[in-house]
Amino acid sequence: GGGLTLNDGSDADGVALSVGGAGTLRVLVNGGDLVATAQVRSATGAMRLQASGAVDLQADVTSTSGHVTVVSGGALTLGAGVDVETTSTANLQSGLGLTMAGDAKVTGSSVQVLGHGDVTLGQVVATGDVGVTSETGWIKSAALSATAQNVVAAGLRLNAVEGLGSTTPLKTTVQTLSAVTTRGGLTLSESDGLTVGSVSVSVNELDRDGVGQTVSVA
Repeated sequence: GGGLTLNDGSDADGVALSVGGAGTLRVLVNGGDLVATAQVRSATGAMRLQASGAVDLQADVTSTSGHVTVVSGGALTLGAGVDVETTSTANLQSGLGLTMAGDAKVTGSSVQVLGHGDVTLGQVVATGDVGVTSETGWIKSAALSATAQNVVAAGLRLNAVEGLGSTTPLKTTVQTLSAVTTRGGLTLSESDGLTVGSVSVSVNELDRDGVGQTVSVA
């Protein structure tokens, strides 16, 4: 076991890993943390970044049209200005807390963001639906710019034990909202009106063995 840092290397092109065509990309770290300080890219192939420890993304993770999965056993962090972007689905899962900087962004056709602990949400944009889950804690907003939104999507599913939003509301532009919290309240600012209803989110992922599968949250 041991940690792994994906860095720029000696060519100074800002890219740590790049896979062309439909080739898949899997980075699996057992017994340590995964840190990306330079970009990780694929063309049309799916990718999975996973560590038994923490995952710290300080550079973009992008695929032109392959689904993107990032899984951490520990904390999952998206640093300032980091984009996780695809025209397919994106799936981020953390075994502890999940923290996005206010200008970090996840973009996909549908997006799942799941943290075992607190989720601090930057910006998530989807042409379809978005699911955000905190299994034991809060879903809160990071410090956003005045015009930024936490979630822009057709549908939004929020589920947290302790609460949704705090003194700073979650900012959304969505058509349909499903929100569940066990003990806390909901603080939300919607830009142009919404309907409260059922939202289910399905994302594709490349599992650790390289097999594609669909994960659904109803």
